[in-house]
Amino acid sequence: MTENRNRCVITGLGMVCAIGNSVDETWNNALKGVSGIKNTKTVDTEGCYATLAAEVHDNTLDECPHADEMDRVSKLCVKAAKEALADAAYTIPEDEKKRVSVIMGSCVGGVNSVEAYYRNGEKAEDVTKMPISAIANEVAYIYGADGIVTNIANACAAGTISIAYACDLIRAGKCDVAIAGGADAFASVPYAGFLSLHALAENGCSPFNHCDGITLGEGSGVLIVESYEHAVARGAKIYCKLRRTPHHGSKRGRRRTDERYPLGHEGFRC
Repeated sequence: MTENRNRCVITGLGMVCAIGNSVDETWNNALKGVSGIKNTKTVDTEGCYATLAAEVHDNTLDECPHADEMDRVSKLCVKAAKEALADAAYTIPEDEKKRVSVIMGSCVGGVNSVEAYYRNGEKAEDVTKMPISAIANEVAYIYGADGIVTNIANACAAGTISIAYACDLIRAGKCDVAIAGGADAFASVPYAGFLSLHALAENGCSPFNHCDGITLGEGSGVLIVESYEHAVARGAKIYCKLRRTPHHGSKRGRRRTDERYPLGHEGFRC
C-alpha cells in the first residue's frame, strides 16, 4: 500500500476557456452542448480556408495585478490559478511558501507578445512577456509560491506532464503543494502554422465525429495538487487521488490502452 506521504490528491480546480470563464460555467455549458467555436475576430483570415477558433471572452483578464506586464497567456493562467486556490480554500501561509511549487505547461507561451514585438516597433517591454517561463513565474509571484517554479514545453501534452511532474515533486519530498496545469493563447503564429499544414478543420472540429482537421483555441486549466497528509491536516476537500503518472517510459507507462488497462484506470481514482 502506498504510504500517505507519497499520495497525491487534487483539492482545487480552476478553468477559463471558450465556453466558460470558470469551472462551473464551463461544466454547465458543456452539459448543454454549447460550442465555443466561432469565426475569429482577432486574426486576419481573409483568403484562408479556415476561419474558426475557440477564443476566450472575458473582460476581467486585465484586472489581475500588473496586467500590463503580462502576455495574454499569463493572464489566462493567473485567472485559472486564482479560482483553483479559492476552490481549494488555500491561501499560501508565510511559513509554507517554500513548500509550494508552480508547474505550468504551454505550447506557444507568450506568442501575442512575440507578434506585438515585431508589429509595433520592437518594444523592450514585450521581451519579458514572451518566454513560456513567464507563465509559472507570474502565478508564483502573484500568489506567493516560493518553491520550485518551472514550465513544461511539451506541445499538446504539456499540461498533463505538468501535473505528473507536480506529483513527482510531492512524492520526492520537494514540496507539499503544487499549482499545476497549463495555458495557451490564440494568435496568428500558431494559426498560420497549422493553416499551412492544412491541419485546420474548415467547419470546426467536434468530439465523436468525422472531422477533417483541428480547431485551435485558448484557455487555461489549473489544479491544486497536494500531498495526502497536507490536505488532510488542513481539512481540505479531496476530489480524487492521483495514483500513477506513467510518463517516465516504464513498462506500465508504455502499455497501450486495452481491456486490462482501460483509459484512466491507472491514473485517477475518484
